[in-house]
Amino acid sequence: MAHRLASGRGRRLLARGLPAHGTTASNSATAREAGFEVLDTFVLPAPAWWDEYYHPLEARMASLRERSRGDADLATAIVETEREIDLYTRYGTSYGYVFYLLRAQGQGGS
Repeated sequence: MAHRLASGRGRRLLARGLPAHGTTASNSATAREAGFEVLDTFVLPAPAWWDEYYHPLEARMASLRERSRGDADLATAIVETEREIDLYTRYGTSYGYVFYLLRAQGQGGS
């Protein structure tokens, strides 16, 4: 995960839930220090979050809400997931999953 947070509140919320995240630049530097060449990076686009993850997750939570009344662990999972979705709704333009295309240094290309 990488971020470019402008909001202090968003940064604090992310740090609490995902303390090991960094910026694309810092993560790329770590990869280079570990012996990799960074060939490219790209951020998972917002529609992928919503269409492939959050909307199906919301539907699943709705179907489990009644059952969660008798299951404290399930109820907690639903609340935490709702917080995650709220965080993305409010601050999703400030962070995201970054994919790194790497090659071990000295491996060359074709």
